[in-house]
Amino acid sequence: MRLPHRVTHQALAGVALMTLASAISGAGSPQVSEGSRIAGEWRGTSVCTNHQLAPACRDESVRYVFSASPQDSNTFHLVADRLEAGTYQVMYEIDLHYSATDGTWSYQLDSRACPHCLWWYRIDSSGLVGGITSKDGEELRRVVAQRHTGTTPDTSPKRTK
Repeated sequence: MRLPHRVTHQALAGVALMTLASAISGAGSPQVSEGSRIAGEWRGTSVCTNHQLAPACRDESVRYVFSASPQDSNTFHLVADRLEAGTYQVMYEIDLHYSATDGTWSYQLDSRACPHCLWWYRIDSSGLVGGITSKDGEELRRVVAQRHTGTTPDTSPKRTK
């Protein structure tokens, strides 16, 4: 079945306008790494899942602030805070590497308490998920967080980098 000449031209004109608008809106804007989706503030929980392997572990209400590295588009700096008595206290800062292959940000944790462990984060339909996995693939900690929009006051101490 052939479409009327007028319909075909209208459809082509619409496609051309959409393509032009897309090209114009992207003109001059820098390329953003797929990994930059994690940038910003996230709040949620970090829960211990294996007290046998990590007996000192404790459940925490957390805030994660991820920022892009100016040197490497696949590296993201994380400042991790825990909520204690109504105030966020810095727990640690690490640099995570983004893998586009599996959509995961990760950091190789190698401490006396957790040799060859992996901190990892991923964004899925529920928000930010992640945790710590041992070298044997055992889950030690599970993280679930939502992007924070800034409507709650910042109760953190001032920190320097």
